[in-house]
Parts: sequence; structure tokens; C-alpha cells
Amino acid sequence: ELEVDFGLRNGADAEKRNPKAELRKVDASLGDVRHQVGNTLKAVLESYRFQTFGEYNALLSTLNIEAKQVRGEYNGTPYTGIVYSVTDDTGKVVSPPFKSSRFGKRFGNEQLEKRMLMNLKALKDGKWAPSIQADIVRALRQADSQKRVVELLGQRRIDVGFRKNERGRIYGVPFIDHNHREVFNGSRMGKELSANALQEHFTLPYAGQPPISLSVPVEEPENRQGYSDSKNVMLWYIIDV
Repeated sequence: ELEVDFGLRNGADAEKRNPKAELRKVDASLGDVRHQVGNTLKAVLESYRFQTFGEYNALLSTLNIEAKQVRGEYNGTPYTGIVYSVTDDTGKVVSPPFKSSRFGKRFGNEQLEKRMLMNLKALKDGKWAPSIQADIVRALRQADSQKRVVELLGQRRIDVGFRKNERGRIYGVPFIDHNHREVFNGSRMGKELSANALQEHFTLPYAGQPPISLSVPVEEPENRQGYSDSKNVMLWYIIDV
């Protein structure tokens, strides 16, 4: 009962039930979308780590699920709820929304916030850390467009979402590491991978042109804590831009 109420799980049991199985996109054409969404949400919560609702939603978007926070007031008390919808591969909603309560407490805003705070604390305490910076920098170094970056990272089983406002400016760039099942906003891995930095990278005079050939090496991380020498990465970025 505690596991259900607080979204807890036994790591060993989870591995036995679902040993890193590949997640499948929800397909509205197959019917029974509520059941598909429920199974996918359960698999995501049991196997991926994320620290913000934006990172959670970015992960779900790769599986044809859209999550939205809905704020309101009940008997004078403000509340925040979550509704889930199914989308097609272009992001268009193709199903009615489902309240999180249809799937269980752990998929609601309150329990998700507890889970995200727990993940964030573990990250700050150094219990886990991103290990994909070198792959991202290498893709930026080789690519001449956002589309090409997505393709190159996809080959490494890393999804990237360029979130843009109505003017087309990048305001968020979540990276989804399917190898280690972790989600990070770019800024969490350094200011050189923040939304502003990537916006400049793709809009400066060299944008859209073949990448400049450089001899500056990209250091591989020595461990899960990150780069052994981040100066090399910044040096490349300044020269390439």
C-alpha cells in the first residue's frame, strides 16, 4: 500500500519484472488508449529519472503522450492536477484527455513532485550524474543544423527536443538518455548547453554552413560525474561558433 501511495518500488523486483525493456509509443489506431497510456506511464515511472515536469513531459512526448498541468480551486483551496492525452507522431492530440486519477495517485502532481524532488536531491548529492555531454558536444561539432543534431544523437539512443516559442526561439532543450534512462535539461549539464547558448549556436553567421574542421579534442568523461576537463569543451564551442 505504501508503494502505491508514494510511488515507491523495490529496485530488484522492478528489474525482474522489466529488465530494461524498450518502451513503445502509444498508438491510438490500436484502440484501448487509456490502457496503453497507463502501461506506458507505469513503465516510465519505474525506469526513468527526471527532475522537472518539463523533463517528464519531454520524455512522454517521445512516446506519443502529452501531459498538462491543470490549475484550479476546490472549496477555496487551490490545486494542481495533471491530464494526459495521446498524440500522433507530429505531436497533434488525437484522444480526449484522461485525468491522472484514472491511472493512480503516483501519476498525479503531488506524487510526481515528491519523486522529482527525490531525484533532484540524489543528483545534487552526487549519487548520479549525466554522462552524455561528450556525445552532445560531438554532435554539435559535426552537425550544421538542428535536424542533423537530432539524427546524430538518435544514433546514440539520445533524444533531444528543441522547445521553441511562437517566434521560433529556443527556450528549452531536454536531452533523454535512453541508455541510462535519465532526462536532463541542457542547462543542467553546463551553460554551454543551455537554451540561450544553443540558440546562438544555430543563429550566428556560421549557422547552416558545414561545420569547421577543428583539432581541439573532446574529452570523454572519466566517470559518471561528468567531464574530466570541461575547458576543452568550452574552447571548442567558442572557436566553432
